[in-house]
Amino acid sequence: MFYCLRFLVISVALLFCLLLTACSSGPSKLEAGAAIDVMNKSMAKELGAMFGADEVELDKIPHVKVSDMKCSKIGDDTYDCTVLAILDGETSQERLRFTKLDEKWRATRIK
Repeated sequence: MFYCLRFLVISVALLFCLLLTACSSGPSKLEAGAAIDVMNKSMAKELGAMFGADEVELDKIPHVKVSDMKCSKIGDDTYDCTVLAILDGETSQERLRFTKLDEKWRATRIK
C-alpha cells in the first residue's frame, strides 16, 4: 500500500511539473510554422496591394516547415527565436519574434 501511494504522489508531482513546463514554453515547431505561414500570407497581400494586384492567390504560397528552433523568453508569452525553416526544399535561418495573442502564436521578423 505504501509503495502504491508513493508511486501515485511521485506521478502527480511529475505530471504537475510537465504541465508547468508546457504552460511556460514557446511555440512548438508546428505552431511556429503555422504562424510563419500567416505572416507570409499577410506580407503577400500587402505587397500585392502595393503593386496594384487585385487579388493574390494565397493558396499558392508554399507551407513553411520548421526543422529546428532555439528560443529565449523576453516577456509574457513573447519569445525571440532563431528558426531553421524549409520552404520549397530550400533551408533558411531567420530571427523571429513569436507572441501569443488570443491563444494563437503570431510571428514577426526581427531586424
